Amino acid sequence: MKGAAPLDITTSGSVFMQAGSRISARKISADDEADGGGGAIRLDANGDKVVLCGSAANVELDAACSTSASTGATITADKNGEGVGDAGAITIDVGSPQGSPPVGVLAMGAGSVVRANGRNAAGDIAISAGHSADIAGQVLSQVPSGATGVEAGREGASISIKTGCGLTIAPTGVVSSLGR
Repeated sequence: MKGAAPLDITTSGSVFMQAGSRISARKISADDEADGGGGAIRLDANGDKVVLCGSAANVELDAACSTSASTGATITADKNGEGVGDAGAITIDVGSPQGSPPVGVLAMGAGSVVRANGRNAAGDIAISAGHSADIAGQVLSQVPSGATGVEAGREGASISIKTGCGLTIAPTGVVSSLGR
């Protein structure tokens, strides 16, 4: 069963994903019945921030965000279609909690998405920000309606968000692990 290959992105600086941009390790096939899963994604930013720009203007997020796209920035490790396969895991590490003060902010604008949805089993999502995380977008690990989850013995997967100083989930923010 072949699927998407893993992606490993490491930077010593910050990461800015503009609205409409995508990091993707999705299983897509001309044959939606094909087996295989999403690949794992690891984003390791040793700088002070990771910004996923949303689809709407957000002054608090960062002046560097463009609002010309109709969708927000997306990181996805999905398994699409009807065949057997799991979503890949997503790991996002920003900065370090060891400094004084701790360094590392994850900022997700409204309309941005981190998603590990699977037909069989969803993928685990682990987010670590040395200082804080502000989530106005969606963090999703879900199995769509009609999927069984029988092969993997589980459905919605774990979501872990760890910060050194604080977590804010805005009214537009969603953190959801959902099985069917």
